[in-house]
Amino acid sequence: MRAYVFPGQGAQFSGMGRDLYETHCIARDLFDQANDILGFSISDIMFFGTDEDLKQTKVTQPAVFLHSVILSKVMGDKFDPDMVAGHSLGEVSALTANGVLPFENGLQLVHKRALAMQKACEINTGTMAAILGLEDKIVEDVCASIEGCVVAANYNCPDQLVISGEEEAVDKACEELKVLRAKRTLKLPVGGAFHSPLMESAREELAEAIERTTFNKPICPIYQNVNAIPATDIEGIKKNLIAQLTAPVLWTQTILNMDKINPWLIGLEVNTIAFTNLSKWRVDVAPSISFFRHSQEDISYGIRYSQNTISTGEMPPNNIVDYRSIEFLSKFNLNRLTSLGNLDPYVSGGLGITSAQNINTLNTLIELGANYWTFPRVGINLHISYKHDFQDKNLGAFQYLGGLVIRFGGKDSDGDGTYDKIDICPDLYGIPYLRGCPDYDNDGVEDIKDECPKLPGLPENAGCPDTDSDGVTDEKDDCPSAFGIHSLNGCPDTDYDGLRDIDDKCPEIKGMSENNGCPWPDRDNDFVPDKDDKCPDIAGYVATTGCPEEFSQERQKQLNEYAKTILFGAGTSKIRKDSEEIVLEISFILKEFPSSEFIIEGHTDSIGDEKLNQKLSEERAGAVLNALIELGIDAHRLKATGYGELRPVRTNSTESGRRSNRRVEINLVK
Repeated sequence: MRAYVFPGQGAQFSGMGRDLYETHCIARDLFDQANDILGFSISDIMFFGTDEDLKQTKVTQPAVFLHSVILSKVMGDKFDPDMVAGHSLGEVSALTANGVLPFENGLQLVHKRALAMQKACEINTGTMAAILGLEDKIVEDVCASIEGCVVAANYNCPDQLVISGEEEAVDKACEELKVLRAKRTLKLPVGGAFHSPLMESAREELAEAIERTTFNKPICPIYQNVNAIPATDIEGIKKNLIAQLTAPVLWTQTILNMDKINPWLIGLEVNTIAFTNLSKWRVDVAPSISFFRHSQEDISYGIRYSQNTISTGEMPPNNIVDYRSIEFLSKFNLNRLTSLGNLDPYVSGGLGITSAQNINTLNTLIELGANYWTFPRVGINLHISYKHDFQDKNLGAFQYLGGLVIRFGGKDSDGDGTYDKIDICPDLYGIPYLRGCPDYDNDGVEDIKDECPKLPGLPENAGCPDTDSDGVTDEKDDCPSAFGIHSLNGCPDTDYDGLRDIDDKCPEIKGMSENNGCPWPDRDNDFVPDKDDKCPDIAGYVATTGCPEEFSQERQKQLNEYAKTILFGAGTSKIRKDSEEIVLEISFILKEFPSSEFIIEGHTDSIGDEKLNQKLSEERAGAVLNALIELGIDAHRLKATGYGELRPVRTNSTESGRRSNRRVEINLVK
């Protein structure tokens, strides 16, 4: 099995990616594309920037992402993963390399992630610290006992756990962990409390970006940080990616889970032996067999049996001696430390029992070797071991072995190529990208989640079809071929009157459900339906059940009280600004009586020329008429006339009398 893991923030270094840019056209194209997407030359910072330049969050995350993803693109067909995983930021890199995110979408998401996290750091300042040499449970218990926010953030490997939170709380936790004999507590040079509740604002912002981003089906399962189990379901991947910002990175468990699929290894080899002080003895090439079982992380335990024949140089029949050995070994895999791809180096040590000439001896041994995996489960092995006899301290031997190694033990009950360990449907023949579950209708939704398993549908509709794309699946849609409304079981309502068009006798006119979707008749157009209108042929008012209201003396008095307060510019017919509100109030009164007609009368005092006063009174009456028309009063309901100084209401010999005579009146005609 080929597993690819992608690093997170902290893996940056000056000059990163420059070799790829200079030697591969695809790398150049992707770096240039990245510069355009980000709006600045990140390639210059990666190739020539200082370590300080690369520490900026807005630079670090895109830089690490680009280096990882472009490297996978440069590998081309050689990048053929059976599973992937990424540490924190590296999860986005893994998703992009795994085909879930197009390159542009992945980079934009990383950029938004970096900016959102930087903003969250400014809102809630915090820090992180690495704790070495204590069990995870001890660290977790101490964090839980501290007042303030401090949590386990990164489970990086056994006995190394990173905590994150408010600076004061992290400092206090470090002090208590030192008392509990932590080998080391190291404050990390980071700008915030990543993977803690202090990143909540960034999580919300990233969630919006993720929901707007297109995700595709993965090439292979991805082991995600929040649960350390393989995922292929797009909605599940999105959910875990959002949760990651405030949840711990379960990296230790991720690596262990990835390595558990084929826990057994068998070696079928040949061996030859060279004794250090028996040079005259000749040793043949003979078989050897070994079994190893993966235990934890990079450690395996196993047993090896070897046999050979030794020619002593004596006369027959004593010249041939059978040589047998059985060894118990502990193996430490170096692949993770060396990053040599398919080459898997290791060191081993242990105890063995050797039998020769009917003499059994106990010996210690140490060996160095490597497996080269030509196929996911089959490889070539070469190694050399040195054995030293416990009894005869001068007797030692080098054993050289080589042959085939085969990994096995991963169970596939249904034979669909997906191991039971990651197969959600281990008893049903299924599809690898659906984690071994079948998909009868080939719609990308596994049958166990598909509410319509025999009809191709959409993931967002639980695998059911929605022919009219209205969000109501066909089986629940009363109008499956017409775009409709959820509340009406998928049927349209063109006039928005709450009735389905198929039940509406007036589907394009908003009506009443009691009248089958049609409006009630209203002959006089007074907004009172004929069925309720006591005067159906005469326009009236709702308040009077459709009948017109009489224009009372009280209303006439109120109207003229308003009209008399309309003020004009001195010697002009221009209505003053402070009187516009009065004209508006008058229009409201006139609208209450839509069938009534009114006359607007202008009056002046006797100061000045009589003809000029007559003209001014007419112009002022006309100005009020025009203002009312602009406010929506029908012109045919209004007339205007001027009386000059002919109709005084008080004497013109006093100032107060003249002020009363300069007025506008509005009177009912009919």
